[in-house]
Amino acid sequence: MRIERGFTLDALAPRANTSARQLQRLEAGEVDPRLGALAALAGALSVTVVDLVVGELRTPPAAPSRRPTTLGRRVRALRDARHLSLGQLALRSGVSVQYLQRVETGRQSPTVRVLTAVAEALGLSLGALFSGL
Repeated sequence: MRIERGFTLDALAPRANTSARQLQRLEAGEVDPRLGALAALAGALSVTVVDLVVGELRTPPAAPSRRPTTLGRRVRALRDARHLSLGQLALRSGVSVQYLQRVETGRQSPTVRVLTAVAEALGLSLGALFSGL
């Protein structure tokens, strides 16, 4: 996406509030970025986080939802809908209960690896996990 939009690493880095080296490591798959870093990068590229992670551009929803939903609230609602405890989701995803609890309460910015594991544990694609946000 960076190249498609005509950005060099050096030009994109300050727009995404990071370094060119960190972007290079991200592109090479050497780092597991946190959601906040992905949000900054997505904003700099004028795409959504899902577009960035999943790799396909989505059309923005026609109308905003009645109230903004955080990723943590979304994970909690999906977990509750599946009648899973934090412990059960932790076992299925390989992520600690404490970490998941911090994600659900908005005190932890999860990495892509964690988001992928949680989505799979909930029986969802990563894109579906972000649906409605």
